Amino acid sequence: TVKVFPEFFEKAEIEEIDTIIQHLKSEFVDLMKHEYGNYMMQKLFSVCNLERRVQILEVLTPQLSEIVMSKQGTHAFQEFISFFTTDQEYSLVLNKIR
Repeated sequence: TVKVFPEFFEKAEIEEIDTIIQHLKSEFVDLMKHEYGNYMMQKLFSVCNLERRVQILEVLTPQLSEIVMSKQGTHAFQEFISFFTTDQEYSLVLNKIR
């Protein structure tokens, strides 16, 4: 199933991405740390615009220390950061670290 996500996300409509985010946001932290789920999250990040990335950040940052304590979580979060385009995104992360 992990191989299905790249193709699905590339072809997904905005509404489908929004639905996925809404249904899975309570599972984001676990997916970030999961051996295979982190790949799905990385692909999700790649198709998100600023608004969706901020939504995801608001879910992830309260549990950032838990995410980065796992190898998969660290890798997935590093990938997420590579898609940041604004100071707002960096600030959300930096405020959690401080």
